[in-house]
Amino acid sequence: MVAGLARYSTGVQVNPIIWIVAVIALGIIPGAIAQSKGESFVFWWLFGALLFIVALPLSLMIKPKPHTMVGTGMRRCPYCAEYVQQAAIVCRFCGRDLPPATIEGQVT
Repeated sequence: MVAGLARYSTGVQVNPIIWIVAVIALGIIPGAIAQSKGESFVFWWLFGALLFIVALPLSLMIKPKPHTMVGTGMRRCPYCAEYVQQAAIVCRFCGRDLPPATIEGQVT
């Protein structure tokens, strides 16, 4: 075996640097998804680099943090405190009629 190269059953020699670069690149995917939901990019990048097959589904399943919903055209229902669309007339969670929203997204 050549020093620094791993040999697999197919007989192909793979440089470990390629594996390291691939792991680093794959960790970016769950990191970016989690960051868009208000989570720590560094934590999720590291988690994704170490356990990509677990981190990717988890990053897709986590709910966005409330402060990330402010600039997305969402507002809170004054009755159940869930986020609903700005133009919503009825809350999809509690079914109550919503008062009209102001320009800032706050109810009057």
